[in-house]
Amino acid sequence: MVKVTKEDLVKLEIKEEEQDELLEYLSEDSDEDEEALTKKLEAFEPLLQMDDRFPDTVIMVGVPLVGADRLDKLTAVLRKKIADELSRKGGEDLDAGFEIELPMNEEGTLTRGCCFLTFPSVYAATHAARALNGYKIDKRHTFRAAMLDEFDEIVARDKDYKPAITLRGFTREDVRWWLSDPRFREQFVLRHGLETEVYWLDPMEGNPCTLCYDGIALWAGRNFEKKARLEHKEVKQIMFSPKETYMLSWDGAPASMRNEKAVKTWNVMTGEMLRQFPTPAATPRGTEFPHFLFSHDEKYLAKIGDKELCVYAMDPKDNFPDQAADEDVTPVKLLRDEKGHFSALKYPVEKFEWSPGDNIVSLWIRGSDDTPGRLILVDIPSRRELASKNVYNVRGAAMHWQGNGDFLCLKTMVFKKTGKKGRKEFSQLEIFRMREKDIPVDNLQLNDLAVQLHWEEGPSKRFVLVVQEEGTNNQSLRFFRVADAAEGRFLVLAELGVLSL
Repeated sequence: MVKVTKEDLVKLEIKEEEQDELLEYLSEDSDEDEEALTKKLEAFEPLLQMDDRFPDTVIMVGVPLVGADRLDKLTAVLRKKIADELSRKGGEDLDAGFEIELPMNEEGTLTRGCCFLTFPSVYAATHAARALNGYKIDKRHTFRAAMLDEFDEIVARDKDYKPAITLRGFTREDVRWWLSDPRFREQFVLRHGLETEVYWLDPMEGNPCTLCYDGIALWAGRNFEKKARLEHKEVKQIMFSPKETYMLSWDGAPASMRNEKAVKTWNVMTGEMLRQFPTPAATPRGTEFPHFLFSHDEKYLAKIGDKELCVYAMDPKDNFPDQAADEDVTPVKLLRDEKGHFSALKYPVEKFEWSPGDNIVSLWIRGSDDTPGRLILVDIPSRRELASKNVYNVRGAAMHWQGNGDFLCLKTMVFKKTGKKGRKEFSQLEIFRMREKDIPVDNLQLNDLAVQLHWEEGPSKRFVLVVQEEGTNNQSLRFFRVADAAEGRFLVLAELGVLSL
């Protein structure tokens, strides 16, 4: 701002008639000092301040050094790798794109080993800074990412700097508080209309969940406070891991849509989204949901792929071999083979089930008219085949594990020809004794079709069959190896109009 007075006009030798015209533009406060005048003007209109913030920009170091001739290729590779990693970790829709700037040295011959990423929103940039920090693009390059506005503060830190400890999530301290109820009451939840009421019944589940358009809410405590919120739009189904450490959510999208965010895995306590997947084309039990199954100790997660079984380690330290796992801290990664490579188990699996007592997975491979169906028991993570069994003329199969994993029963529906055109169908049971040497197998053929098979809960060695007798609609109940048990003494049968239990 320039201050001009009447004396200045005289010194400039401006004609009097011109001075009269210019006097209209001189301020009446021109005799005040510049600071006072500035404050008075600010009262009418604040002065413009230069914005030196870059809230939507991320700086990333650890980028490969290349010459000017390879700059375009490096930019394309980085764009694809970054977009894939952000999408995998649940970033915003990146259709709007993001800008990449790779600064060169003063001579313009070599990149500086860093880049700037500008995103369409502050939220997308914040997520990218967290998701890309520590990301390994290959064995020699690990990215370090941070918000550009935080760069000066980061480089000014002392060598002994330790970040403040921040706690996320909630504790399970009051999740099962009702178990100390003096009247020994339990809980259950009743939903009617638009109302949800919590009654006393179930001591097994600790976290009631509600599903809405935007996602999932977890409730707990004496007043049922909202403990966590997991964002998954249009969620339709959820499933907890055996110890409730993890959760799977699914939005109902069919496999044909190839929605990369259809299935999400969550850490229940922190609310962190660990990984997301498209809807698999097959389910391990032939039902609509779930598409994935957890191992009994929550260390592994498995799904059916294209003529393969994909097993993922929930924690990198549980991957195989240990020395390879130490190099990568990303959760929910495909299992490593004995050479340290990420790979699936190459079996054309139709169904699979985890043992409830060991990290053993039972695989059923469907046969045909010319080839037998096959059951294979595989140890995880070593991938070693423990046992296998071929069954001929199979029309359908189901696998049933005993509660402790001591036995596995393969129930198959087989057929045999009777006469020139006749064919008789019946059920056959193959019982694997998992705790004995070489896993011997007992075979039991039934004259009728076994509609359902259920092991008694706990360590019991007995199971119940619901059998459809040939030529009649009557169902008979048959027990094998009946013995007294401390648990599971009661059995409920229901006729629902279909052959189900």
